[in-house]
Amino acid sequence: LIINSGHACTHLLPIYNHQFHAINSKRLNVGGFASSEMLKKLASLRQPMHRAYLTPTRTNMLKEDHCYMAENYMDELKAFQLGQREDEVHVIQLPFTEVVVNPKTEEEKQKKAQKRKEQGQRLKEFSE
Repeated sequence: LIINSGHACTHLLPIYNHQFHAINSKRLNVGGFASSEMLKKLASLRQPMHRAYLTPTRTNMLKEDHCYMAENYMDELKAFQLGQREDEVHVIQLPFTEVVVNPKTEEEKQKKAQKRKEQGQRLKEFSE
């Protein structure tokens, strides 16, 4: 069996007695793009503050650098549940920039409140 997984789809091509059987070949509409999108959605749900960082290119890069396809899913799942795969858990630190908020002084707050009052007065004058 030849499995060819591309960006948009996966082809399953059977070989029997050194002969290709085209009638039994299959095309699945699942490829690398689908797995990248799934990774992006899961990461966005888990860390919503990093949505802007998770572009398709970066998500694809993370997938290629840190993910793999399990040859036997059930065995892999059991190994993770038993803690036998702790060395394969990857912790990825995404870029973080702290937002600096300049606290307003009392004088600035008073100026803003005065400006609001003046604008309120203008609106009253306009409506009359």
